[in-house]
Amino acid sequence: MAQDQGLQQVVEALQEAQEQVLEQAQELVRALGLAAAQVEELARAQKVALEWDLQGRVSKRVEWLAEGPLVEL
Repeated sequence: MAQDQGLQQVVEALQEAQEQVLEQAQELVRALGLAAAQVEELARAQKVALEWDLQGRVSKRVEWLAEGPLVEL
């Protein structure tokens, strides 16, 4: 009888541990989802920044060409 009670306690402890692991895994999945969304947002922001930087550089180059020695030719 005592052995059965001991086994029952072990089974209950394992079930509790399994539930905790499942909860932690679910929290990890949620956190990874949030991190992935943040990475996507950062990538979009970097793309926009690079486009603006490129546009700015092209504009400056066009201005330089418009004011530069080529205009005098």
